[in-house]
Amino acid sequence: MKIRALIKRNKTIVNFVRGVRKLKGINLGKTIYINFKTQRLPIALKFPILVYGALKIVSLTGRIKIDGPIKFGMIRLGKNWDLYYASKGSALLYISGNLIFKGAIVVSCDYSIFIKGTCIINRYCAIGNSTKIRCWQRIEIGEETRVAYETQLFDTNFHYMRDIETGKVYPCSSDVIIGKNCWIGNRAVITKGAKLPPYTLVASNSLVNKDFTSTQTLCITLAGTPAKVVKSGLARVYSGVTEQKINEYFETNPEAEYYQAETGILDETARIADDLFR
Repeated sequence: MKIRALIKRNKTIVNFVRGVRKLKGINLGKTIYINFKTQRLPIALKFPILVYGALKIVSLTGRIKIDGPIKFGMIRLGKNWDLYYASKGSALLYISGNLIFKGAIVVSCDYSIFIKGTCIINRYCAIGNSTKIRCWQRIEIGEETRVAYETQLFDTNFHYMRDIETGKVYPCSSDVIIGKNCWIGNRAVITKGAKLPPYTLVASNSLVNKDFTSTQTLCITLAGTPAKVVKSGLARVYSGVTEQKINEYFETNPEAEYYQAETGILDETARIADDLFR
């Protein structure tokens, strides 16, 4: 009743409700609830978090913090941006620890986010359909990183293991740190102790369970179970404009061996933001 009374009295909320009804797929009730449950009133009134589709909220006893300039709709949960599947309505949110967003991010539909430790997701990250995140200790995803559909990010083995000869029991959790501008292929598993340097590519169906930050080469590609470095020097093309040029080139030059693009590491921040957060 308190929320309903507040809605009736506050023009900002009334205007939001009228405007958000025009947006496709917005879960109005969960959007209002999660903003006012997790944010201070001045922030909640700006509605930085939009919830799309069905969402089961198991717990919000922890904290959701937005560390950066607050804008309407900068956090989009359940928006089916990658379009690999239609939503099954199975998104789940359990926050008893700290979930920190450092800028605009988008999470596709049917996600499962379970946070007991501290999970930091930096700006312009995009997380794909049916991705699962389980954070017992610490997970950090670098800015502009993309995580493809059905990927799993776990910083824990969930259960302790006892050596039956020595009786020793080691920690079952260890930090997972993913650098900026990484690409995590679909159905990859990133598990405890994994650390990726910036611009890392992880092949589909790979298992990453080691620290690769000491690797001296740039833009490494990891593949396998467990994953190992199979190539270096490759960076994903993010620019839609460049992709279109490349497509047109190969369509008109079907026998060409390659397209000559720019060399070096490119800053595609503006394009990533326009593509995902417009």
